[in-house]
Amino acid sequence: MNEGKKFEEQFKASLIKDNFLVIRLPDPPQSFNMGDTKLRFANKNPYDLVVYKNPNLFCLELKSNKSKSISIQFNKREKGKDIKLHQIEGLTKASLNKGVRSGFILNYRNTNNTYFLDINDFNEFLATSNKKSINENDVIEKGVLIPQELVRVKYYYDFNRVGEGK
Repeated sequence: MNEGKKFEEQFKASLIKDNFLVIRLPDPPQSFNMGDTKLRFANKNPYDLVVYKNPNLFCLELKSNKSKSISIQFNKREKGKDIKLHQIEGLTKASLNKGVRSGFILNYRNTNNTYFLDINDFNEFLATSNKKSINENDVIEKGVLIPQELVRVKYYYDFNRVGEGK
C-alpha cells in the first residue's frame, strides 16, 4: 500500500475512533487501471470523505506528499497533479451549502505536519498567488494544524480541534 493510502486509512480510523460518521466515496474503477483506453466515461469523485459529528458536516479531500509542496491542476489538460481541478470545484460547490465545511487535509510527510485548509482559504490562495503548488508555509497562516501522535506504527489524528472551529 502506498504512503498516501496509508495516511488516508489512518486518518479515517482516527475519525471513527473519535465517533465521527465517516463515508468514504468509492474510487471509480478507472482509478485502478490507468492504462485502460476502452473506458469511455470517467467518474470523478468531488472529494474523498464525507464526515459528520454534530453539529458539523465536512467534505474532505486528503492529500499526502513527501515533497515540500503539493502540485495543483489549473486546467483539464494538465496531468499528474496532486490537487485536481474537479476536486477544487467539488469542494467549492459543497461549501455553498449552509452548515457544510469543506477543504483539504494536507499531510506534509517531510515535516510530519497535517493541516485542514478550508476550501475558501485555498481559493483565496489561488486568487492571490501565481504559484503552481502549495507548500506548508502557504498553509500555516490560514490552515488548522491537526495534532497527530504516533501510536506504535500508526498515526492518530485529532480532527476534533477542526470540528470545534479552532
